[in-house]
Amino acid sequence: MLTNLGDAAVKVEVEGHAAGGGLVPLFGRRNRTWVNPGESLEYTPEIMGETDGAWFRIREHVPSPGDPAVVAVRASVGCLSGNILVNTAREVAFPMRNPWFAGSAVEWMGVELWAVNVSPHPARAHACYSNGTYYLLPEESGLARIAPQPQPVCSRSDDVQMAPWASYRFPLERDGSTQFSLRTEGEAILLQALRPAPAGSNTFAVESHIIFHAGEQP
Repeated sequence: MLTNLGDAAVKVEVEGHAAGGGLVPLFGRRNRTWVNPGESLEYTPEIMGETDGAWFRIREHVPSPGDPAVVAVRASVGCLSGNILVNTAREVAFPMRNPWFAGSAVEWMGVELWAVNVSPHPARAHACYSNGTYYLLPEESGLARIAPQPQPVCSRSDDVQMAPWASYRFPLERDGSTQFSLRTEGEAILLQALRPAPAGSNTFAVESHIIFHAGEQP
């Protein structure tokens, strides 16, 4: 959902991407449009079947470099099971160059780290699963350099070549590991933690047996 909070029309570009990075069409919308002051536009990707890695890329054309952005973005994910629709709010995230993450898998139980390569160039991600053991390389004498930092001993590691526009999910725990770290190399990569939605959150049930006849009020 995009809402123009400014006092002039603004041009926006919206791209829908599948988990593998490919473009997908938008239901009843063009990917480039003008949003009038106070107007709200809703976008939904047209994806066949189930997916857990679809995402939107939104660009607002700011008239001058010093002007602020005026388009507010709200996002949600819907999961349909039978006649029950579960909607979960999602946070808007911004890509960075070479982002990284390190934390305790115990404190982040059940959480997955979602990585998206938001660029037309390949990127790389290195995931390390460890049990809290670190090593430290000795500092070379006579050289002005940054003090070495402890590095985890990986009980399991994964190197992933990230295709342009593709998304990847990394569980924070594997085979009883207690620590997790992810290092990336790329010009524009988005990282976001995915927590399990609380049970019964934003749940709506549709009664399919109700039929309204002409002249009746719902």
